[in-house]
Amino acid sequence: MKYYVLLILLNYVLFINPLYKEVEILNNQIISLSKSKVYKVKITYYVPELKGINSDSDHKNTAIMRKPKAGRTVAVSSSLLHLLGKKIYIEGVGVRYVEDRMHYSITGQHIDICVSKKDLKVLENRTNVKVVIINI
Repeated sequence: MKYYVLLILLNYVLFINPLYKEVEILNNQIISLSKSKVYKVKITYYVPELKGINSDSDHKNTAIMRKPKAGRTVAVSSSLLHLLGKKIYIEGVGVRYVEDRMHYSITGQHIDICVSKKDLKVLENRTNVKVVIINI
């Protein structure tokens, strides 16, 4: 009988309790996301090596001194500069990190997503895309 109770307790500690914690963490993240401000932005794409309008003398580093990486890095316009260093969710794209800034001449709420050369050919610019800050 003692072993049976111990086995049930062990199952709870190893399986049920960690799952409960994960569900609780996910619920907290959903609640915090629902309270986050939603931005409607224009989305464009860039390849750092092509030295577009956003490039400066050092296209190998972002504004926060990280190497830009396709699938991770985004650049923001001046009106969204307060998002620099934050993790964001972009509707239809996924989670990205705001690591760079766009050229000062770009106005409005605009996000430039870092992509590879091969992906640039198939992507289309979009407007009114929802963006939410994941970590505040």
